[in-house]
Amino acid sequence: MNLELVMDEIAQAVDRCPSLTGRTYGWPEGSVKAPAALVSYPETILRDQASGNGLHEWDPNVVVLIDRIDTRATREKASRFASDDGPDSIPAALEAHTWTTCHFVIVRQIQSRDYPVGNTNYLAQVHRLRVVGSGS
Repeated sequence: MNLELVMDEIAQAVDRCPSLTGRTYGWPEGSVKAPAALVSYPETILRDQASGNGLHEWDPNVVVLIDRIDTRATREKASRFASDDGPDSIPAALEAHTWTTCHFVIVRQIQSRDYPVGNTNYLAQVHRLRVVGSGS
């Protein structure tokens, strides 16, 4: 699998969520306006999980910077992004995508956290992914 191509394809799949269209990046972009989604680099790359140069497994994240943490609208957006279905569901967008750079991508876990930007605290959702594909 090619790291750059997989990260770009993850971003393309997430960009289909209407609230994130045009605000999804296949890399950790330094300056964004909420809501926005960023694909992070994998923390771990497990190579050759099968014989030879077979199965590889990665664990990148999709980090969604949602909005100021102190609004009801933020809770509603967070609910839509984490939902199992619906147009803004990140898990549904990833599971429905037909992958060309890997075998599949699934959301293993979703965590929420404060994300300070300047003097404002934003809510960020971290969608922890599992990416599986073949070696070269």
